[in-house]
Amino acid sequence: MKITVISILLIISINLTSGCFENDKNISDFDKLIGTWKWNGESVEITFSFYENQTFYSYSVVLDTQKIHKGWGTFYFNNSKLCMYSPDGISGGPETNCYNYSYSENNKKLTLSTAEFGELILLKV
Repeated sequence: MKITVISILLIISINLTSGCFENDKNISDFDKLIGTWKWNGESVEITFSFYENQTFYSYSVVLDTQKIHKGWGTFYFNNSKLCMYSPDGISGGPETNCYNYSYSENNKKLTLSTAEFGELILLKV
């Protein structure tokens, strides 16, 4: 009787655990993105918060001057790229930037890259 109960509990826990891992594979790139991501560079810190209504908030600070840039924008996926539109970009006017992107470390690490700017590695907070 004891062995049967232990066997049943083992089978149930294996099924529950394997279901959890399978669900991670089915999470869309959109859902993986939702939340707050941060990058800490030598001279700049950047934080992006992505929301389900396809908006984002960005906050960056230049560490040596404490100059701050912050603002809202929208994002979308286009041809396997993450595109971010900001009406008041770093250049002072509207801008759209599209990045190659990939998730790693159980979707807690987001790598954005372009040929022009190289890679930016963000960590989910």
